[in-house]
Amino acid sequence: MAVNTPTFEFTVLGCSGGPVAGKTCAFLLKPSSISFQQALENEVDCILALDAGAGIETIAEMIADCRKNTASVSSYFNQLYSNTEDPSYYSDNSGLMDTEPFEDVSKNSTNSSLQLAKGILNRMAAYIITHPHLDHVLGLVINSPCFTQQTQIYGTQQTIDNLKNHIFNDKVWPSLSYLSFNYLQPYTENLNITESIAVETFQVSHGITPPTEVYKSSAFLFTETNDKGKLLFFGDVESDLSSNTRYNQQIWLKVADYILAKELKAIVIECSSVDKKPGQPLFGHMTPTNLISELLNLRNICLEKEKATTHPLGGLNVLIIHVKETFDNLGDPRKQVLESLRGLNQIHDLRIKFTICMPGISYFI
Repeated sequence: MAVNTPTFEFTVLGCSGGPVAGKTCAFLLKPSSISFQQALENEVDCILALDAGAGIETIAEMIADCRKNTASVSSYFNQLYSNTEDPSYYSDNSGLMDTEPFEDVSKNSTNSSLQLAKGILNRMAAYIITHPHLDHVLGLVINSPCFTQQTQIYGTQQTIDNLKNHIFNDKVWPSLSYLSFNYLQPYTENLNITESIAVETFQVSHGITPPTEVYKSSAFLFTETNDKGKLLFFGDVESDLSSNTRYNQQIWLKVADYILAKELKAIVIECSSVDKKPGQPLFGHMTPTNLISELLNLRNICLEKEKATTHPLGGLNVLIIHVKETFDNLGDPRKQVLESLRGLNQIHDLRIKFTICMPGISYFI
């Protein structure tokens, strides 16, 4: 399933799973047909923020990088590990990547990088939050004084209630009148968030909160309403085998038809670490073996629906996020995760194109 004309521009501000702060999960999503500069010039609120572990500082860094003709943001992990590779190493489909997503914006010589970043921040149509863990919302909180207009925040009831009651509560952070909180109802029809992007919401499992309650994160299926292209985006998630639920199964059953119709452009999903020794806790996350088992399930569902298809996931772009930083002597954990995924991909003949997301890069999908 090859990607031809791109539908979405998916910009990575941060994609780390921690515990190092600064570049945790934060992404921008917009139609590929509209540039960031066009959104600024025409004051078009067409950009969605998917989670917000990072924000205005990273956008300003990316604009400054364009002005200096450097790539310090995309090479951020060089500061942490001595064996980090060029960003193209981390993708089986390097044609997706644009290492200067704000190049046109950076040509504005009147405003500083920070001023331009604030302008982009205020072209957000909405923030879509998968769950309220700090590594997914810190940028939203810290950047909120920069908002110059009513800002829409969407999430499940659990997510929104936790943000309102435990963060924006006039104790941890001010309860700001220009923040509008909206519930997304899982398993309902598409909701139009912008003129050109609709979203469907799903629940996923992200570990257990004491004593035995499943902690729910979210997955979102975005549809570009003009060409009907789709992007499936997961927050933190564990496999159904780990959680003893069928949350992921429900999503695979939903998207299998879109894969067969070649409408699903990509899956963005976490793979937080290499495989653990038996008995070691996963804390509600994926490892390569977990993720491949889920993708094998997806393949089997596709095969059941269309038996003539030999390799239904062939060419599917799977973008990996939320790799956790490590403190051992093995270096960049992204290389280890990618090596494992590539090996399992070959063993099972899935023919998926894996990409480990890197901050400072846009992916056209």
